Amino acid sequence: MEKGYMDIIEKEIKMTLGCTDPGAVAYALAYAAKELEEEVLEIELKLSKSLYKNALSVGIPYLKKSGIHYAALLGAIIKKPENKLEVLKDVDELTLKILDDWIDKVKIIVDYIEDVQPLYLEASCVGETKTVKVILKDDYDNIYQVYKNGKLTFENNITQDKLDDCVSLDLLDIYNYSINLNKENEESILYYESINKKVIDSGKHLNAIENTPLEDALVRIGRKYVYEACSKRMAGERVPVLSLWGSGNLGLTSMLSVSGMCDFINVDDTVRSRALTLSILTAICIKSKMNRVTIVCGTAIAGAAGSAAATVYLLGGDYNDIIAAINSLITSSFGILCDGAKDSCAMKTSLAVSNGIICGIEALKGNKIEAGRGIIHKDINKTFSYMGYINNNGMNQVDNIILDIIKKV
Repeated sequence: MEKGYMDIIEKEIKMTLGCTDPGAVAYALAYAAKELEEEVLEIELKLSKSLYKNALSVGIPYLKKSGIHYAALLGAIIKKPENKLEVLKDVDELTLKILDDWIDKVKIIVDYIEDVQPLYLEASCVGETKTVKVILKDDYDNIYQVYKNGKLTFENNITQDKLDDCVSLDLLDIYNYSINLNKENEESILYYESINKKVIDSGKHLNAIENTPLEDALVRIGRKYVYEACSKRMAGERVPVLSLWGSGNLGLTSMLSVSGMCDFINVDDTVRSRALTLSILTAICIKSKMNRVTIVCGTAIAGAAGSAAATVYLLGGDYNDIIAAINSLITSSFGILCDGAKDSCAMKTSLAVSNGIICGIEALKGNKIEAGRGIIHKDINKTFSYMGYINNNGMNQVDNIILDIIKKV
């Protein structure tokens, strides 16, 4: 599956500026405003509960303020849907001046809706004579339908959630593919890493752990790399990054935790690219069993599992050690909730990564969780499926409860 795995990685890695949840809002409104072809007088935005919760408190690039309405207004001002999840890269001083005017002039309604899939939004722009409604679903950059004055003018019948590509992913196959990565794909993986690594000051973090014992250093460097990158992104700083499976933080977590360990150990490019690939594909393998928008913090658990697998590989362990490390990570970290508190995402992901690296180290010492304990199955791929089942089917009321609490806070 040499070509197949790289195809999956290339499909699931995308450039994004800012959090993908408000990014999807900006993209949908950019599309609707461009199709309107006249002045926008009113905007109506309806989101799934999961998307609403995730977009509510995150920083918007350039503004460094939170608010779904800001993302919506900026998208409608920019009107460049061709940039998809990077639509906010075209914010400039003129855009911000228009934004100040639109806040008072354009009526905007933002709310969540019941009984839709987790990744779903409707974005409408109303002009003097026309109305355009765009429906986005399945993936953050997938325009599903477009209506002009109530008439369907575009429909994309090709599903974009891409689960079919990944239902047969097998961790052993992923391991064998990763540790035998060819030169051409090695260069691609290192290029992806280099983009996300631009977000951090790696030299500062490496200097801070100089002369630190190996195990402590690996935990600290992995956590620091991830924390800095995710903090900047959630705060709304202008940091374009490569997302993974729809999550910029997962792209950062799955790559930078490994990047930090490789920097400290000072491995060659071949080992580095193989460790990165193992982490990325492990994260995809877990996330593919869950809805794109998750109730548990899918980024934390999937990213940390990738870190655990890469730690074992970098320290000379084998596939059985990787299973032991991931099992320990799942039993100790699965269940971290996504509560919409976006400035806490960096803390969640960095702490999970720390635990993932520790689980990898402990697995090599023979410390592990036996199969049959909790949700841990003897076949790790079935364990991943159980995780997806719990998230997708067993926690349906959690978002409702979290939103009720958010209203009261």
